[in-house]
Amino acid sequence: MSNRAPEFPALKSLESDPTKYPLFERARRTEVVVAPGEVLWVPGGTPHFVENLEDSVAYAGNYIDASNYDKVCIIRERCSAGNQK
Repeated sequence: MSNRAPEFPALKSLESDPTKYPLFERARRTEVVVAPGEVLWVPGGTPHFVENLEDSVAYAGNYIDASNYDKVCIIRERCSAGNQK
């Protein structure tokens, strides 16, 4: 099991190279407009793209609990050692 979050290509790359990413055309896409006072939760590791339709303030955070605590500790140790990957 890898202790790193998955890394995904940029959306533009996925859209522009169907021979390299042939399954991308089968991906489900959901578009959401978040109104003032609303919050959108995106599960960790989920590829997503954000486009702000107007000036916005965003908050992004990572949640740590018993289900991912060990993984977070390993990543933190690697970052402290200067090896962020």
